[in-house]
Amino acid sequence: MANRTDRLRKRELLRFKEAARSVVLATIRREEDALLFRAFAAWRQFKKEMDIRCLQIAMAEEQQKVVPHLAADEGRECITLR
Repeated sequence: MANRTDRLRKRELLRFKEAARSVVLATIRREEDALLFRAFAAWRQFKKEMDIRCLQIAMAEEQQKVVPHLAADEGRECITLR
């Protein structure tokens, strides 16, 4: 009788361990998914900021190509591209 009780306890313990393992693995997967989502969101924000920065640099470079001069016929300042 003691052997049967021990086997039942071992079987129940094994079931409990398997259930706990499944819960832990599911939790780890959810945490990994959350980390991946946050990393992707951070990457998108970084890319957006870099795109804005690149646009600002391009605009600054373009402004350096713009030269003001006085139009002889109008006597006013005009902006032309080289």
